[in-house]
Amino acid sequence: LNVALYFGTSFSAAYGAEYSAAYTILLNIWFFGAFIIDGYSSAGNILSGKLYGEENYEELVKLSNRLIKYAILVGVAMFIVGGILYYPIGRIFTKEQAVLDEFYTVFSLVLAMQPLCAIAFIFDGMFKGMGKMKYLRNVLLFSTGLVFIPTLLIFDYFNLKLVAIWIAFTLWIIARGLPLILNFRKVFLPLAKR
Repeated sequence: LNVALYFGTSFSAAYGAEYSAAYTILLNIWFFGAFIIDGYSSAGNILSGKLYGEENYEELVKLSNRLIKYAILVGVAMFIVGGILYYPIGRIFTKEQAVLDEFYTVFSLVLAMQPLCAIAFIFDGMFKGMGKMKYLRNVLLFSTGLVFIPTLLIFDYFNLKLVAIWIAFTLWIIARGLPLILNFRKVFLPLAKR
């Protein structure tokens, strides 16, 4: 996570002050979305650990399905609210037009990421609760080293600037969340049917 944030901050600063300022605003909005979903992630952490310890795999799968629904609902709600308040949100943070221009170039992508982020964060919490830290570590290393950094370098080469950073973050979130969901379902769906 720190490596991804370092690269995002470093590249945005290199693009210039207005890019750096817009990136900082976007990152704070992204973190705000993460904090909203954090309650569900914490519940997933606690309850998945309990159910996993009890070997209650049927309820564990039901929990994951409920949390996916909540994550999608919360993520879509954030997307809709952000869409409705699209222009006022930017002006809350700054009145500088150069910064706002860069902010609005990428804000829709950050909003579209919210449901994906919500699902990834929830499964992060569940895997932590079950003590599957080795798998989480490997997914994070893979997604950062083989998805985020190469994506950023490729899109930066085409001079996409903030768009490059946030495409990299979007693919990074997908690369973090999708393996967790697939692994969870591969392991626990058969166990739940026993």
